[in-house]
Amino acid sequence: MGIGKFMEQGDRMIHLITRFSSRVGALILVGMMLLVTSDVVLRFLFNKPVPGTFELVEVMMGAVVSLSIAYCGLRRGHVSVELLTDHLSRRIQKIASVLHHILCVVFFAAISFKGIQQVGVIKESETVTALLGIPIYPFILILAFGAALLALVYLWQMIGIFRKESSE
Repeated sequence: MGIGKFMEQGDRMIHLITRFSSRVGALILVGMMLLVTSDVVLRFLFNKPVPGTFELVEVMMGAVVSLSIAYCGLRRGHVSVELLTDHLSRRIQKIASVLHHILCVVFFAAISFKGIQQVGVIKESETVTALLGIPIYPFILILAFGAALLALVYLWQMIGIFRKESSE
């Protein structure tokens, strides 16, 4: 198998995983929307809000962001300011881009690594949410997964930068 075929399969796999992760995040977002809507309607009509809505929304929002951030990175949807870099030479722009990708890979890999370390500690200490008693460790695991996936996206994009440069 040649490098081109490997890159193509890698692209396909990363797109598949990030798209699936993002869709799971979207489903959680729909659930969160339904929960908040139900809470507001029940509070307004019957003065009986859904207990623990705020707590559920907190943990669901963390899951939504963690599961969707890699897809946003893959689509290059994050905010970037090119005020300075647009005025640099093409070569310096590529160097800056590679440095940016290296920093992102290291940063998000570290978040993932520390998150996985914390899962054991939090599970062992039986840390739960205040009102509903929902265990926290699954949400830390989701955060670690999302950070690892984003680190992989940045690593893959950096490989693509080098590949593009070698073909030019």
